[in-house]
Amino acid sequence: MKTVTREITTSLTVSEIKRCVNGVMGKAQIGPIESGVLDEPSDLEFLAERKGITGHSAVQFYVHDLGENRRVEIVALGVGGFGRALHGIKNTLSLSKSTQWADEIINSLV
Repeated sequence: MKTVTREITTSLTVSEIKRCVNGVMGKAQIGPIESGVLDEPSDLEFLAERKGITGHSAVQFYVHDLGENRRVEIVALGVGGFGRALHGIKNTLSLSKSTQWADEIINSLV
């Protein structure tokens, strides 16, 4: 599994971030992230997944409250083109679609 991380610092509140992201999520399935003991705790974190005919996409979403600002980290998950060809398009996460989705979410916060 490959990942691509996008980060932004914003003055939006956690509630405002939730509203912005909710519009981009559409019909995504939202679930918890299983954080490890050594992971930096987040003020908001979740996994969002979309399933489609041409494959699936998924992003992990983290918000860290820094006082006056919030740091938003979005991790796009997926398999590269060779892996998708090897294992089947319908059965794998598309890294390019996940990255595109992460970029849409970041743009909604700007």
